[in-house]
Amino acid sequence: LLHEALKYPNLELVLGLELDQTVTRKCFKHFKTRPHFDDERVEWWFGDATKSLLLLPQEYWGSFDLVLVDLSETVTSFSVTKELDVFDALSLLMKPEGVLVKNEHYMEKMSSLFDYSLELFYDSPVICSQVLIFGSNNVDFFHDPVYDHGVDTFLYGNMHDPETRYDLMHAYRKNLAPKEKCDLKIPEEPTQQDTAAGILEIVNAENVTIALDESITNVLKDVAEKNGFTLIAEPVFHEDVAIIMMKEGYFAASIYADDMYIAFDINLWGNTYKIDSIKSALVKAVGSSVV
Repeated sequence: LLHEALKYPNLELVLGLELDQTVTRKCFKHFKTRPHFDDERVEWWFGDATKSLLLLPQEYWGSFDLVLVDLSETVTSFSVTKELDVFDALSLLMKPEGVLVKNEHYMEKMSSLFDYSLELFYDSPVICSQVLIFGSNNVDFFHDPVYDHGVDTFLYGNMHDPETRYDLMHAYRKNLAPKEKCDLKIPEEPTQQDTAAGILEIVNAENVTIALDESITNVLKDVAEKNGFTLIAEPVFHEDVAIIMMKEGYFAASIYADDMYIAFDINLWGNTYKIDSIKSALVKAVGSSVV
């Protein structure tokens, strides 16, 4: 999916949710599809989706043009909050004119959430056939115009001409989705979960310009305080590793003075929406030119 998405020239962001890095690394090993960790347009969030979804930045909700879902029915029914299951939460990531796509037969669920639903049935190598379900509240898949984005395809030719756009359509529904759909709301603050969730970001800062010694603890402390975190203990420095503990999480920095390199671990279970600003602040504080 990522390989295909990156073909679109106007792409701004691809957000990938996976259970762990095993999937991306196995795909690279066996299918030669890169995870594109080095691409600034690509973000990977690894972990339980029922927890990861609530940790996403607030501005991500209602911002995506396309949401692609490849999950079993069991997983999509897992609870994210008391009000939302995984599928409901994923639908809230879409723009009003956005589209959600899921593999396999899912017409009943899709039409219960969206005003327009479409099922495509097509032949596929190895697995013989495949079904994709599309859902949207503002895109009428049967009547709205389709566009040529200039992206080359291998298995099927263009599907945007009036003569070809209906070739793979198997089922279509236009209906006013139930009122319950309108009651799905993004909480301003995450609903409390039974199990606490946190987020870990690992940052490799190269070509740093500050002295790499025990003074790194002052850098961590300064960044934490300026970003509104609550320290619960004095920083610790031992064997080239600095750690600072806060009410909301911890920062760790492993320094390699000879290489002018720092490996940061940023682990937050509170104020998780600040993860990007913390990363930027740490990188700037150590004067790194390569991250």
